[in-house]
Amino acid sequence: MFEMLMTKPPKTKAGRRALSAIAITLCCITAPLSAHQGATGIVKERMDAFSQSRNQMREMGRALQNDQFEEMAEISADMQIWAKDIVNAFPDGSQIAPSEAGDSIWEDSEGFAKAAFLYESSLIKLNQAALSADREAVITAYSAVGQACQSCHRSYRQR
Repeated sequence: MFEMLMTKPPKTKAGRRALSAIAITLCCITAPLSAHQGATGIVKERMDAFSQSRNQMREMGRALQNDQFEEMAEISADMQIWAKDIVNAFPDGSQIAPSEAGDSIWEDSEGFAKAAFLYESSLIKLNQAALSADREAVITAYSAVGQACQSCHRSYRQR
């Protein structure tokens, strides 16, 4: 079918939109797969865990829009499990392709441990805020989790 679409491009606006939707869907499915292609062992495990965290942040963002604080509390509690183990997911010798981990993780292991602790602490605060159902506190805490992620990526991820 894809070959047929490529040899006979759609002439209608609806057909072009359908083709665009298919292309976008294929990109969304294959991009994450190609990023992890060839990953094995601890590298694959941590890449999968980071992907799950990214998805959980999106889920919490949607939950926040609908004031679903109980869901946010559950997700943030689940994320704390990974946060406690992040440092252990980067043993010496695991800076191999296709890992996106920067050498700074091993060169500044103390700073990396502090960044992981900040991430965990921000998740604990988010969980507490969500349990209290205080919307403003939840917004502040959710933002802090995102900032902890971004800060760590800037310092400890390959660019």
